Amino acid sequence: MESVTLDEILGCDHPTLIKFDVEGAEQDALIGVRDTIRRDRPLLAVCVYHKTNDLWRIPLDLSDLDAGYHFYLRAHQDDGFDTVLYAVPDLLL
Repeated sequence: MESVTLDEILGCDHPTLIKFDVEGAEQDALIGVRDTIRRDRPLLAVCVYHKTNDLWRIPLDLSDLDAGYHFYLRAHQDDGFDTVLYAVPDLLL
């Protein structure tokens, strides 16, 4: 089975929001959309509850892109499941 990155799929499209809930593959998905994030700075909603280290690793990796995001964390369930990192670009604040 062949796979392609989101950067390849999106091409010249300019998304304003990208949501990542890919059952633990969020880190890999973010790697495949780095160019789009740098170019378009869409609002990002990334699930960070599938893997223990995603809670700190994903915000650090997004910060390394130096794309001017502010980060907000919200648990949508009392038990910590469905915890989402929201990355909001400066221009929306």
